[in-house]
Amino acid sequence: MNFIDIIIIIPLLWFTYKGFTKGLIIELATLIALLLGIYIAAHFSNYTADFLMDKLDFHSEYMSIISFAITFVLVVVLVMLFGKSLEKVINILLLSFVNKMAGAAFGLIKVAFVISVLIMIMGNMSLEEKIITKELKEGSLLYEPIKKIAPVVFPVIEENKGKILKKLEAE
Repeated sequence: MNFIDIIIIIPLLWFTYKGFTKGLIIELATLIALLLGIYIAAHFSNYTADFLMDKLDFHSEYMSIISFAITFVLVVVLVMLFGKSLEKVINILLLSFVNKMAGAAFGLIKVAFVISVLIMIMGNMSLEEKIITKELKEGSLLYEPIKKIAPVVFPVIEENKGKILKKLEAE
């Protein structure tokens, strides 16, 4: 274990803890809210703009930004409310501990993926060799396993991107 491992362990532990305290339901709701919010705002904020202009007689040169922001916030709030409601049901069913443990695992996986993406970006920008010496990499227990996560995930996403987009458009 060396300095690189300590730098990797700190966010791994922090996000595992945050995942445990939030639970899987809220962790997933947050991720889904952000992704769905961006998608819906990008594709449907024009309806929000039309509503603001027609029904409320509100006009602005920044209408596209305002309508995007309003649509995004509405989607995020609705998904988070749904997540909170679902979490209450989970707690009533006495599955709170399972939710928390799954949240910890999800938090760990999420931050491991983010760290892997950062390492991949550093490698693509030729910064990896400048920042992290060969000796540090070789002495690290976590560097190589974490580094391998994003390159495995991205091809899977790329292979299924067309299917995912078609499914989203069909709905």
